[in-house]
Amino acid sequence: MSLATFGSILARLLLADAPAAQSAGKKVQISSLEIARSTVYFGFLEGSAFVGDSTLHNYYRRDDLMTAQRLLRQAVLDNWLGGGAPMTAVQLVDRAKRIVGGDTGTALLISHNVLKAMARASDELPWSRASAAPQDKRDAGPLKPVGAAMPIASSDYFDGQTFYRSTKLHPAGVVKTTGSDPSIWGLIFDSKEFPGPDQAGDMYHYFLMATASYYASRSRLIDLEEPRLPLRDRGKEAWALMRPFINGIASVESPSKGLDLIPPALLAWAWCNAMSFAEGTVFGVTLENNENPRRARPDEQADVDRESIVHRKGAVLGLRLAVDPQPLSSVAGFDHWPWFVPIAGEMRYLRDTADLEAGLLLLQVHDAGPRARNGALLSHVLANPDGRRIPK
Repeated sequence: MSLATFGSILARLLLADAPAAQSAGKKVQISSLEIARSTVYFGFLEGSAFVGDSTLHNYYRRDDLMTAQRLLRQAVLDNWLGGGAPMTAVQLVDRAKRIVGGDTGTALLISHNVLKAMARASDELPWSRASAAPQDKRDAGPLKPVGAAMPIASSDYFDGQTFYRSTKLHPAGVVKTTGSDPSIWGLIFDSKEFPGPDQAGDMYHYFLMATASYYASRSRLIDLEEPRLPLRDRGKEAWALMRPFINGIASVESPSKGLDLIPPALLAWAWCNAMSFAEGTVFGVTLENNENPRRARPDEQADVDRESIVHRKGAVLGLRLAVDPQPLSSVAGFDHWPWFVPIAGEMRYLRDTADLEAGLLLLQVHDAGPRARNGALLSHVLANPDGRRIPK
């Protein structure tokens, strides 16, 4: 073995152990999620008017969370810079568990937070293309990996301190493109797990669902009897939409309309499916330049179909981790729970082209049971346990 090879291996081992060592003795834990607040937090970006400051603090900005999240992001980057193979989803969770001191739920949450910040930008955990960085920093660097030549290119990445160039350092790494720019995502994370055109978005949505599914399945949700948000929190508008979706999906298996009376694993499934369904049926069509509401194009429906598959897989991961070491088959009813996939953008179209009363009626119809009566919104169903597609 050459000295260079030995040095490379040693560096990778040291990099792998650094985050855990730095966080030793500093257990970080989010013991529970409030269902209304976390639904809004998961559903909107950091700067949205729907997400209140207290919600952001509880689930993202808290000092110990931010420390853990910075350590996790650096661990991912150091793994790549040290020549490691792109991380799988399970490897990311394992690394996060070491950083937070072992709690799986908190590890899933900070994994989601890091991925979301890297995919959709964040003031607290900066990550952007270099084109958005101040010119004085672009002139000075530093730029990684070692050997990348200055000057900074607009397609490089910037974390607020250091620039990174998408460079293949392991044979399994894949240099994808975002538009015409090379993407770092297939270099730091396993692209075989997330082969779609938006690996960044797919990964953070996957962990969103895994986090929600895990907490609900482990009975670590609170505020179920009367889910609420502060009066001034615009998120209450989103929750007013979401709650009927959850009840409607759960009603396929459980007649109860009270969230606190739905079995934990079924609540996990219905909650995740409701978030997935709402996103697709409301935001599945992108309207530009004051474009009037319209029905989805085939490519937009294809995107919602693909995202729904990713969402379902994330919910399955959370449920699997929650019941471990028991198999998923130990969850009563799981094998025949459906996963509902919406017609892209259809709810926005119908609500914007009908009067308010018709829009409210649409919610009531959905609440009565999606399998039988939501033909206006439903595209198809994904069946358990294998996710096969069933027409509505």
